[in-house]
Amino acid sequence: MFGLISTLILIGTNTNETFFELSAFISNYVTSNTNLDDETTLMGQHWIRSFSWIPMYVHGTINYVKDVFPERYLKEPLKTNDVMMVVDGQLKHDILDYSVQGKHLDEIRKIYHDSDRIGMFVDSPTSNYNTNQYPFTNMKESRGLGLIEIRSNQADDNNMVFALTTNDSSDKKDMNITTPKLEMPTLTDQSLKVELVASGLSYPTTMAFVGKDDILVLEKNNGTIKRILNGNLLEKPVLDLNVANKIERGLLGIAVANQTLKNDANEKTYIYLFYTQSLKDGNDVCSGATVCDENTNPLGNRIYRFEWTDNKLINPNLILDIPAGPGADHNGGVIKVGPDGNIYVLAGDGDSCWEDEFCTGTFEASTVNAESSNVPSGHPPDGRGGILRITPYGEPILTGENKTTGILADHSPLNKYFGYGVRNGFGLAFDPISNKLWDTENGPGYGDEINLVEPGFNSGWLRVQGWWPVENAQPLPPERGYFGDKMVTIPNNLETFADKGKYSSPEFAWNMSVGVTALEFLRNNTLGSQYQNDMFAADYNNDYLYNFDLIEDRTRLDLNGNLADKVANNNQELDGIVFGRGFGIATDIKEGPDGYLYVLSHLHGNLYRIVPNSD
Repeated sequence: MFGLISTLILIGTNTNETFFELSAFISNYVTSNTNLDDETTLMGQHWIRSFSWIPMYVHGTINYVKDVFPERYLKEPLKTNDVMMVVDGQLKHDILDYSVQGKHLDEIRKIYHDSDRIGMFVDSPTSNYNTNQYPFTNMKESRGLGLIEIRSNQADDNNMVFALTTNDSSDKKDMNITTPKLEMPTLTDQSLKVELVASGLSYPTTMAFVGKDDILVLEKNNGTIKRILNGNLLEKPVLDLNVANKIERGLLGIAVANQTLKNDANEKTYIYLFYTQSLKDGNDVCSGATVCDENTNPLGNRIYRFEWTDNKLINPNLILDIPAGPGADHNGGVIKVGPDGNIYVLAGDGDSCWEDEFCTGTFEASTVNAESSNVPSGHPPDGRGGILRITPYGEPILTGENKTTGILADHSPLNKYFGYGVRNGFGLAFDPISNKLWDTENGPGYGDEINLVEPGFNSGWLRVQGWWPVENAQPLPPERGYFGDKMVTIPNNLETFADKGKYSSPEFAWNMSVGVTALEFLRNNTLGSQYQNDMFAADYNNDYLYNFDLIEDRTRLDLNGNLADKVANNNQELDGIVFGRGFGIATDIKEGPDGYLYVLSHLHGNLYRIVPNSD
C-alpha cells in the first residue's frame, strides 16, 4: 500500500515521464512474455532499484533476481542466465569501450551482444522535484540518462517493440506492451525542421540513393539491404548477406556510382558493399572485443562490387579482402566513390589491444603492432589501420615515372594505402569545391578527430591521438579526456615509409571522446545559402549533429572563440557548432537528390530528413 501511495504521489507531480514509461514497459514485458521465468535477472545501473520492486512485488515474481552494476562493475557473477538489461548512456559507453575495465564486465559485455533490444526510451525530465523527499530520493539519479535501451536474451519476436516518434504509429495492435514514444529530433535553426521519412529499420549503418526517393539502407546485424521507396520501407530485402555481427562486425558500408567500366558498353549503376563476410549470420563467438573463438572467425572484411539492374543487386565481384580477426572491433567500414571514380575505404586497426593488458595474447602478436600503426619494428601492413584507395576492380592506383608504385610503396597491400596511422573511424567525405578528402576518427578516451586527408596522410596512432600523446596502456584517467600538460605537434618515432608518409595534425579534436561518426558536405543551397558547401558531422555520446564552415581555401575549418585552438575541451565549447540533437545516434548523413540532408538513426531505426520550415 505504501508503494502504491508513493506511486500516486509521483504521478500527481508529473515529474519524469520516462521513469514511469520505463517502469510500465518492464512491468508489462515481465507479465506478458512467456519466455521469462521467476529467475530472470533484472540488470542495470544502481538507480534501477527505483522501480525494480514492481515486477517483484506487484506481479508476485518473488524469486525475481535483481543484479545491479555498482562501482564498475558487478561484484559477483550473475545468478541466472535469463537477463533483462536496462542500458543507459553511461553503461553503453562502458560496455563498448574496452579500455574500461571492471570485475565481470566481460560477462556483461557478452550478455549485451547476445541480447536483443526490446524497447527504447529517452530520459527527458519534465519538471523539477525535491530530491530530499521520499519517494523522489531514488529518482534523482535517473535525470539526464539520455537514450535508454531495454534488452533481453530471451526476447520473443512477437513482443519486441521499438520506440516510435510522436508522429508515428505501431502496426502491432495485439501487443500487451507499452510502446515508448520518442520526440522528434530538434535543430538549432528554427527556419529548418526535421521530417520522418521511414521507420522500422534494425540497427542501420549506412545508406545510398539509387534514384529520387529511392534509398538502399544497410542493417548491421541482419546482413540485409532494405529499400525505402517513396517513403515506404519495403518488407522484402533487396539482398540478404551472411555476416558476422559481433561487436563492430556486420554490414557496414555502401557507396553507389554511375560508371562506364572498361568492360562496359554503356554506363551502369554500381553498388559497392563493405561487410564482414561469414558462412552464416552471427555465427562468430566473441566474449569480448579482443576475445573471439578463432574456430568461428569470419571469412574477412570484404568489399564487393554489384550491379544495380532492374531493382536487383547482381553480379558480385570481390575487389578487396581485409582480415577480420582475431578481435571483433575497429573494423571501420565506411566507403566512398571519389571524384576520380576510385574507391576509398576507412579500415580500423582491427583491435582494441595496444599493450598486453588489453590483448588476447600479447601486444607483439596483435594487429595493432604494425608499421601502419606507427610501430617501425612491427608487422607489415595488412590493409588495416588506414584509408585505402583502389580502382573499381580492386587494383592499386600506381603512379611514378613508370606507374609502378603506390603512394607509399610498390608492393601490396601497402601500395593501396592512401593514408595510415588510423585507430578507427566512421566518416569519409569529399569536399565538393576542392575535391579533397576528409575523415573522422575515434580516440581511446580522448582525441576524436576531423582530418584533412592528403595522399600519404599519417594520422599518428598509436603515438599520438588528437593533440595528445599515447603514453601507456591506459592513457585515460577515470574521467574521460586527456588531463596532462603535453601537446604534440610533431610526434617522434613515427613510421614514414622512407619519407613518403607525412604526419598531419587534426583540423579539429575533442578532448573528451564523443564517438564521432558520420561526415558529409551539403553541395546545394536548399537549406539556405549559409549552409551551402558546409561540413556536417555527428557523434555517439552526445547525440549531436554538427555544422562546420570552412575557410576560403578549404584547407581548414573556420573556428572561432573557444574553438579557435581547434580543440573542444568540454560540451559547453561545442554550443556554437551544434546544429541538431536527438537523432538517436546518426551513423550516416547524406545529401539526397532533392538537395536536403538525410540522417540515418542507428538506435531509433529511423530515417530523417532536414528541410526548410514552412510553418
